[in-house]
Amino acid sequence: MEVTDGESIKFKYPGEELINNMPFSGFAKIHLKSGRTITGEERITINGVEDFEKVILTYNPEDVKGLV
Repeated sequence: MEVTDGESIKFKYPGEELINNMPFSGFAKIHLKSGRTITGEERITINGVEDFEKVILTYNPEDVKGLV
């Protein structure tokens, strides 16, 4: 694993050569070999129209990085 710019990480899955690059917001938790865990931001789950009060509007492109 390698931190690229402070906002994303590069990593490979075991047994694969492909290098993946994802923003930290794409992870709930990252477990390191050392045993340390890095916890991401709390995720909001929307299951249907009844969860409309959980929706947050944003005009900041950084908030949706990795989602679009």
